[in-house]
Amino acid sequence: MQSCQEIKIEQTIKIDNYLRLELCVDATVLFNFIQNNREIFLNTIPWVSNFNTIEDSKKLIEIWNQAYQQGTKSCYFIMQNQNLAGFFCFRTIDFTKKEAEVGYMMDKEYQGQGILRKCMKFMIAYAIEQYQIQRFILITQSDNMRSQNVGLKLGFQLFKREENGTQLNGVAKYQLTFELTKEMYLQFLQSEQQVIS
Repeated sequence: MQSCQEIKIEQTIKIDNYLRLELCVDATVLFNFIQNNREIFLNTIPWVSNFNTIEDSKKLIEIWNQAYQQGTKSCYFIMQNQNLAGFFCFRTIDFTKKEAEVGYMMDKEYQGQGILRKCMKFMIAYAIEQYQIQRFILITQSDNMRSQNVGLKLGFQLFKREENGTQLNGVAKYQLTFELTKEMYLQFLQSEQQVIS
């Protein structure tokens, strides 16, 4: 069994000729990405309300860098050619449980183009092969239908609904937890192939 010390978080992961993932290590790029999309992220991502300065970005990158070295997290900028289209993250990678939690954000200019779905599909297969992950978790706010739909289109299924809502911008929100096991993902791929053929 691989230990987290043996896991190497890659700097760059090529998805196709146009899409690649670049490890999120640049605080300025992260800060600008959040600021450019602040309006939409404020309604769906709790930590964005406390993310206001470049110093906040530097502190976050510093925490992430430590997690990269331990092999417990991997956060990437989604690059389409030379343009920053979004962000994909394994928020946690737990090798004992063989599970990972996914998270993502898309730039408003790149939403609805299938980019995130392609990246997610690639990275789930990557984590199964490279990290031996057997179960993926996706946690969204109950009203974040766009995020939920990304997961559902890849075979994620609702696993749990948090009854105690959190406050986000003064509005009570409920968390929904979705799961995707390796078996579920393989079944999804099989059914997708049947639709194509």
